[in-house]
Amino acid sequence: MAAVAENFQAVQTALELSQQDIYRLAKNSFEATFLNSNEKQALIAELDQFMATAESAP
Repeated sequence: MAAVAENFQAVQTALELSQQDIYRLAKNSFEATFLNSNEKQALIAELDQFMATAESAP
């Protein structure tokens, strides 16, 4: 999973994307998968929880 985070960070830096842009990219990737609806929603909920925690971090 660290490689995925590193890739998102590299893209964010190279393209000067905001944290919200990266969130949208990640969310879109979950929505575009062939997972069933419940699995997609679980991953999006986990992403939302992560973002809420990240935004409240110093």
